[in-house]
Order: sequence, then structure tokens, then C-alpha cells
Amino acid sequence: MNETNRQRATRITIIFLSIILVGIGFFLQQKETENTEYEMKAVVIHRSEKLEDSPIVAVYRRLNGKHLLILYEIDRMDKNRFKAIKEVEIDNEPIRLLADRNKNGVWTLVQKKWTFYNADLIKEKRDKFYRDDHSNKTLPYRLESDGKVKIQLKNESFQFEIADYKNITGIYSLSDDNLLFVLFKNDIKVLVLK
Repeated sequence: MNETNRQRATRITIIFLSIILVGIGFFLQQKETENTEYEMKAVVIHRSEKLEDSPIVAVYRRLNGKHLLILYEIDRMDKNRFKAIKEVEIDNEPIRLLADRNKNGVWTLVQKKWTFYNADLIKEKRDKFYRDDHSNKTLPYRLESDGKVKIQLKNESFQFEIADYKNITGIYSLSDDNLLFVLFKNDIKVLVLK
């Protein structure tokens, strides 16, 4: 059976329209994914006082469509290795994370409501007086044009290079002996200043 010119033109038009619609679908899906990126948030909830004392950091991150609050212990005796010690799924992205003044717990601000999670990441009633409003303040730092980061710590100036330095969102002290926690938009690292 021979195909007429009109049938052939219709078939080719349908194929091209299908390809265009699939391309538009991929483009829109990519745009939607870009608009729903979530930045990591973190707060140091326990600072190390000696080498054997591991600092603890609470981190918010979105993984596989889930909003997760994770407690990491940084093992100073094992090359500052991160070890997830607790994890809980929360309803939405927190606006802020804060440490507690007296306990190893974390405060989350989600949709204008503060919630306290204890050291086991179990919700607990707690008076707002115990929120440490200054706990999530980053150390002052400056990004240099040559790819280096300058930081002032204990009246001493330090300079270091780190990959992806333009995506740093905060630098926090983990101890009194120059152990730092560096928060990026989508990553976390420990840095030892010498």
C-alpha cells in the first residue's frame, strides 16, 4: 500500500510535534526541579572541649523528597569523620535551626512555629527561654577573588583554600583549637586551621 503525500506529511508532522512536546516536558520538569532546591542548614549543638570530646552538629537536608533533620558526631580521633547518630523526618524545610542553652538538642522554626528536638531527635515541650538565639551566627569570613577564604578567629587572621568556596553559607567553630565546620549550599565539611 502506497502512502499519499498528505498521509506522509501528517505522519511527519505528528512525529515532530511529539518530539517537541517531549522536549517541552523535559524542560518544564527541569525548571520545576531547579525551583525546589533546598539549601542545607546547620547549627553546632555541642562544641568539643578536648580531643576525645566529639562535637555534635544538627543538619537539615532534603534527600529523596524528604525533609530530614540529622545529628552528626564529628569523630576527632578518626580524622574528623562524620557519623550520623540520629535522624528524623520533619514536615517542611525549617527557616532556622538553633541550639539549646542547656541540652544537646535542636530548635527548628518551621512555618512560624518553634519545635524542640532533644538529643534523640524526639519532640519535647520546652520553654522558648532555652533557645540560644546566637548559636547559628556564622564566624565572620570574606571570600577573596583569588579563591581563598579569610577568617578572623580569636583575634588572629587565617586564610585557606577550599573547593566550591563561592557556595559557602556559613563557617562555625567546633572547638577552641581551630576546628571549624563549613556549611555549603549542598554540602558540609570540617576544616582544621593550622
